[in-house]
Amino acid sequence: MVISLKKLVTLLLVATLTACTAPSSLTSSPPTTPGMLSSPTAMPSTATPIPNPLNVQVAVDESLAVSAVISTAGGTLAAQAADGTRFTLVFPKGALQSDETITLKPIAGVDGLPFSGGLVAGVQMEPEGLRLFQPATLSIESPKTVASEGYETVAFGYHEDGQGVYLNPSTVENGILTLEVWHFSGVGAAQATPDEIQTQQQQNVPSNAEDAFTQNVQEYLGIQRQAEFIGKPDPNFKDRISEFLRQAYDSFIAPQLPIALEDCDKAPAIISKALGWARQASLLGQTNENGNEFKAEIDKIIQTYEQVKEKCVQNYVGEGKYRISGEQSGLEVISGYEFLITFRANANGTIVGEGVMQKVEASMGSKDFQCTDPEASALVFPAMRITGKVIPDATGQPATFKLTIVGPASTSTSEYTCVHPIAGTWALGAAQDQGFFLNEIEIAAKDGAQAHGEESTAMQGVTGVTTWELEIHKQANP
Repeated sequence: MVISLKKLVTLLLVATLTACTAPSSLTSSPPTTPGMLSSPTAMPSTATPIPNPLNVQVAVDESLAVSAVISTAGGTLAAQAADGTRFTLVFPKGALQSDETITLKPIAGVDGLPFSGGLVAGVQMEPEGLRLFQPATLSIESPKTVASEGYETVAFGYHEDGQGVYLNPSTVENGILTLEVWHFSGVGAAQATPDEIQTQQQQNVPSNAEDAFTQNVQEYLGIQRQAEFIGKPDPNFKDRISEFLRQAYDSFIAPQLPIALEDCDKAPAIISKALGWARQASLLGQTNENGNEFKAEIDKIIQTYEQVKEKCVQNYVGEGKYRISGEQSGLEVISGYEFLITFRANANGTIVGEGVMQKVEASMGSKDFQCTDPEASALVFPAMRITGKVIPDATGQPATFKLTIVGPASTSTSEYTCVHPIAGTWALGAAQDQGFFLNEIEIAAKDGAQAHGEESTAMQGVTGVTTWELEIHKQANP
């Protein structure tokens, strides 16, 4: 196809994600109050705690909500609370597995928060339950992030409208609190006393295994930082954190990996959790002559990830043409388009994608005069929308793709130039192009598949013929 088209977006893994949070940032602020622990080297017990989740009631300020589409290439979204607090969420490349509409809603207040220094700031991130495959970075910029005397600024996360509060590792520097985000729901910061932090760590144990893991990481790192602050570091810290990471892997990572290979619907959440653990282990695990002590476990997670992508995700690109001609009372109108699409066939049988298009043919006329649109190829069109479903064969394998392709109306205009042997030349008024629509066309679900179609219509003296063709090719998973 000899046309200049913008770069296509590469689509990755499925975006149907479940609501669990993965481990977050591995750094936490040095405590601002010396002596916060009576025994700074007393590490958390590795025994399985009894869940006792804390629920609060979160109110968001809908009027200050900000939304934007973030692509798989990454991007940034910022919002501002009523008091001027600024939230900035940065997505690296590969964090999202498909383009997503991301929304940030500043928190207006939290009822039931057990921290006497009060809420510093917070933001609700949507869509709820979205999983990331690389951590995003959230920054909260406010003078209130600097803790008052006797308090420490702590980050916390929660689900939905305040369920299952857990502490999250973070750093505070120059009035900016920063933490990593692996999962979407809510994040906040508060000022709490050492006793209140300890109560949350030891008594308000999340029922979600990942949340409990994240809160334990925050506790481990907080204790170690406090011990280093007062000059009494724990010589056994690395051994204890290794035991903690091992227990986490054995309890809620390793048992889930085989499930990810068997169940494509559950795979995204499992893999996201596993990647979160692998990031923690790569940074906290001890190094020996063979590298990181958890190298075998990290390699197993990466291998499973690659196998899941190969099994559960099918990425295709396609090249096509669409042409429509109509005739009434001797006047014929012709429009032709060429397009490139990319789409993902998900494990749940749905198809999503997008594309770019260009108008390559535009004419009208009769035996007496002819009109052409010399600016047709310069028309600007929004992204095409691709939806559909996968039709399986008797064995359950994809056999046919049923695609609906929407070529939207142009956002720019052009005009026809007409020529008559007697009347001469004149121009018609500038107008938008209305694009085209292909509904549930079918093509074989295989590399190199080709399909075409033709449809004739006749209504109230107008006759028309629509033709289309499409060729698709399977792409290797990134």
